[in-house]
This record gives sequence, structure tokens and C-alpha cells, in this order.
Amino acid sequence: MATNQIGKPTQLLITKINSGTATVINTISDEANHWYGSPVSFQVDVTVTVQYHSDSTTNTPFSYGAGDIGVGDWLLQPSGKAYRVSSIISVTGDSSATIILEDVDNYVLLSDISGAGSNYPDEEQAGVCIELDNEGLPIIANIAQLSGELPDRGYWIDDIVGRFEATSTAGILEVGVGTGIDLNKISTVTETDGDSTGIAITFTPFHDSIVTVKVNGVEINLGDGVKTEAAYFSSDAGSTARSIANITAGDLLYWNGSIAGYELDATDDIDISYQKSSLD
Repeated sequence: MATNQIGKPTQLLITKINSGTATVINTISDEANHWYGSPVSFQVDVTVTVQYHSDSTTNTPFSYGAGDIGVGDWLLQPSGKAYRVSSIISVTGDSSATIILEDVDNYVLLSDISGAGSNYPDEEQAGVCIELDNEGLPIIANIAQLSGELPDRGYWIDDIVGRFEATSTAGILEVGVGTGIDLNKISTVTETDGDSTGIAITFTPFHDSIVTVKVNGVEINLGDGVKTEAAYFSSDAGSTARSIANITAGDLLYWNGSIAGYELDATDDIDISYQKSSLD
């Protein structure tokens, strides 16, 4: 991340999603959910307007660009939609990047006034990529300086702030609690290394808590940001492995049969054990 630090200028990157680039990465996997199969995250190509400032000590002196977007930042759009950056796929120069955006808690989907649960991000709309403060609220200081590059900011910025106030954990005690929701899962049949099990983790593990995976009661080695163990979690169709500390709700479990010594089928019992936030 570029900012959220004392003595640093606020990161306010004008960011547009390029037309036709929004691709669904993960979907809601709970068959009991009314919105089963609806998108959870999207891969998008974005164009970023370089933000100039007067600080010579930033990664690039006197400016922020595409390379300053970090995992955990948020893209805010004039429609009131807000998405968390869950992964950085690639960055090209100061103005272009390919990233994965997550509809956290399905907030955009559930807020769709049409009743259709549409949560695709808007393309070719000038939004702003920002960070959150330690209480989960958006850091939008100095956004008035961008008034010439954004639509009438008053109503939609107020809407965006309200979205985070509604879900902020400020003043609420958050603790880790056990969850049995991801036990006794059944994998799809795997045949080659890197096959998806079709099993998604339901909650984001609490504060980097330990995540264990058992097959028929036997714990297997879980990749920690690497694809060289029996299994790993991924948010980009298995292309890259999540570090255990960054596993996020909706990430899928992938299997390496040659490393585990066997493939999975519908007779195998899969348990994912971890703690989730008491606020989930």
C-alpha cells in the first residue's frame, strides 16, 4: 500500500475499468444461497491516472501510480459500488494494471435495487482507488482536488462513506471463533495437478489464523503462497497460490495429486478448519 501512514499524502488514484475486461473469477458456492452461482470477484484491466503530490519519499518521488495500488485497497465508483482489491495480477508502467476485485460480503449484489442481484463493476467510469483507515473507514481526504476529474462528488461520496459506516467494526469487540461450516465437504473428481476441488472457503480466516485441510481425517500439507504442496488456495482460477495469511472468503481449494500421492473423488471427506471473525 502507498499510504495510510502518518506524514504521507493520501492515495486518491482516479481509476477506470477498461471496457469489456470484467471477467468473473469466483462465484457464490453455497447451493442454499438464493444467489448461488452469482459473482463474488472479478478480474479487470484498469487505467490509472497518475496522482501528483509534493512528497519526495514515496516509491516514485512526487507521484502515485498503478504500482501503488495494493491488496486491501478499495475501488469506489460513482454509482455507489465499492470493491476490495484482493489480488494484483500485473502492473504495466504507471497507468495500467490487471487486478482482482471482490464484492465483500456480497454487499453490492444485495444492494442492487433492481432485485436482480447485479454486482458487475461499472466499466469506463472514473472512480477512485483508496485505502481504509484502522477502523475500516475510507481515507478520502483531499478528494476535493479531484473535482475536475470525477462526477459531482457530493452525493456519491456521502453514499460511499455510509456504505463503510454500515459495516465498520469501530467500537465493536471482534474475536476469533471456530466454524464448522466448511467440514464434510465433497470434492469434484481431480485428475491432474492444479485441478480445482470446487470447494470454497466460506469466511475470511480471523487475523491470519491457522488454516488446516484434512482428507478423510488426515491433515495434508497446505501451500503457503506456493503451488508445491498437496493443496493450495487461489483466487485466480489456480494460477497463483494464496499465502495462508491472505486467504479470503470465496477462495477455491486446488489439488496436486502427484504431490499428495492420490487424486480426489466423491468418496473423500474434506474438512477445512480455521477461525472466523465473531462479526461475520
